[in-house]
Amino acid sequence: MSLLNTALHTLVPIGLTMQSWLIKETPRDQYKDHLLKCLRAHPYWKSGHLKLAKLAFSENDIALAYASAHAVLMLSASSSNSGLSARHVLAKCHLARGQVNEALVILQRLKKELPNETTVKEDEVACHMALGDNETAIDVINQIPKMSLSDEGRAAYKFLNAKLNNRIQ
Repeated sequence: MSLLNTALHTLVPIGLTMQSWLIKETPRDQYKDHLLKCLRAHPYWKSGHLKLAKLAFSENDIALAYASAHAVLMLSASSSNSGLSARHVLAKCHLARGQVNEALVILQRLKKELPNETTVKEDEVACHMALGDNETAIDVINQIPKMSLSDEGRAAYKFLNAKLNNRIQ
């Protein structure tokens, strides 16, 4: 029996700290598989579902990211830290699927709950840009301190400024 399987079947009373350690120590190419095994053994592990949602999204596995984020919401209050993170993943999944209006609704609600969260605002900017609403996009991006913008946010800012100044057709 592998170390992972031993931990999953014999260390349940200890809690999920050992599982977290095993996942942390897992080689990158096996991380997702070990995380899925842990979740099959412990389906109520909300932080595991959130880790899987973020990992799946980063690997462009939108369906798994969406399902995992929904699992987090079923296991926690949507206003909890994990619930807020899960809702952000859901919004990004909608945006990746081209469901821009659905993403925008989630992001605008999140922005009210997390008014200083740069990534939420940047994703809202992406929605407005996808909808062709560059005026609103620039208004939202101007709410973000320029030093806080990600590389994508700086690129969007430059694009929007150029577009609104008629330098790009």
